[in-house]
Amino acid sequence: MAFSPDGKYLASRAGGAWKPSGYRPSDDRRIILWDVESGRPARYLTADGDTISRLVFTPDGTRLISYCKPVTYFEQVRQGKVNPGEVLKLAIWDLHTGEVLQRLAGDIAISCTSDIQHLIYCGVEPVLRAVKLPAPSRAAASP
Repeated sequence: MAFSPDGKYLASRAGGAWKPSGYRPSDDRRIILWDVESGRPARYLTADGDTISRLVFTPDGTRLISYCKPVTYFEQVRQGKVNPGEVLKLAIWDLHTGEVLQRLAGDIAISCTSDIQHLIYCGVEPVLRAVKLPAPSRAAASP
């Protein structure tokens, strides 16, 4: 979960549960942007069948970065058949349109530069990457 910088919205994923046999993702792969004041969903974002495990707002609140794993990730880990750098994904969402602006592969740590121009991230290998953040559709975000 993550609060928007202005505190008006809370982003959360929908579904999933820990069971004695391990984590079981829900069939509902949406991100929900909650209006904090009303307690109601303001927008739903669909995560292309991936399991959302982390959400980060940009400091200006116009974009949301989601860190995703494929639906089969936990099964692949149990079987020792996964290379996290190849299957972990970032999606940068435009909160005004609800569309994905950019997708990136391989991440664990996520941060934005203070000028909100670049996204810094790293994967399981000890390498930092910087990419220019795509511009939002509007200067002000309101889902």
